[in-house]
Amino acid sequence: MCRSSVRPAQARLVHRGCARPEGTGSWQGLRPFKFGKVHGFILNDGVWKKPHDLAFIENVSVEETKAALAAAGIANEVVPIPFNITLLKFGNETVLFDAGTGGQFQPTAGAMIANMAAAGIKPAQITLWTYEQGP
Repeated sequence: MCRSSVRPAQARLVHRGCARPEGTGSWQGLRPFKFGKVHGFILNDGVWKKPHDLAFIENVSVEETKAALAAAGIANEVVPIPFNITLLKFGNETVLFDAGTGGQFQPTAGAMIANMAAAGIKPAQITLWTYEQGP
């Protein structure tokens, strides 16, 4: 497991386009929340439109997966897997957990910077960036 915390002077956020995620319901790309004095946002970076695959969801058929998506009001032509990033603001700190896909993983991803802007946050305001990768 790789863990890292990087201060802004060491970090560079990569961005290649800000497309609003499609087929993900009515969510507008960010959800604010508050716990006491901590303000936060769940920022959407887009969606992976994964083709249906019998082996993807154990013990569930493709037809059951499509029915569950439809029952939840979600388009069911593919399995939409959202890329969500948490951002917290408390005191003088603005902490970003992860850095999104930078639009490099899927053509339907790369919306994090636009959704940060919609939340009124500029990348330069990030005081701590933390991420984790790998098993």
